[in-house]
Amino acid sequence: MAISTASCLAFALTESLEWVLISRALAGIAAATWVAFTILFSNYATDDKLHSAMGNLSFAFVFAQLLGMALSAWLVEELGWDAPFWIGTILGGIGLLLSFFISEENKKPVNKPIKLRELGTVVREPMLLKVSLLSIFAHSIIFTTMFGFTTAYALSKGLRPAEISLVVFAFMIPHAIATLMSGKPFILKLVSGVYCS
Repeated sequence: MAISTASCLAFALTESLEWVLISRALAGIAAATWVAFTILFSNYATDDKLHSAMGNLSFAFVFAQLLGMALSAWLVEELGWDAPFWIGTILGGIGLLLSFFISEENKKPVNKPIKLRELGTVVREPMLLKVSLLSIFAHSIIFTTMFGFTTAYALSKGLRPAEISLVVFAFMIPHAIATLMSGKPFILKLVSGVYCS
């Protein structure tokens, strides 16, 4: 929350290229906490409900992105390009303050930390490497098109910032539906059938 807030604040305060790069790097670091967050979340679901729970979590994440992008387009139209970053700073600050009130009773035994030698074995796991490579390609495509080139191109062709929401909806709504369906039994059977063949 602190890093997200700092990223929004830096974006709001300056337009210099150096600070834009720093702000974007901070946003990337904050986004990377998604990995730890999903692992923590998965501990709350039983094995038989894990796929469904992770699908619901992904849906919440995508829906929040959709809502944020739609509201940002409207805010830019009404209040200017800095408005989403100032509001992000305020909401991030509120979230940071609220995070100090989160407490949880530790009911599970503490696991031994992983050793560096064991980490090397995990990193060399063939299936993990394949899935990670696919994820890198998919995210590269998404961030260079939908979250980068596509919206910039649409603006250069005369779309108003508020109209960018339509472009975002065209991508994010099917994305949200796909995350909800990812935990459904017939999808799991389809995926397991692909892996078996």
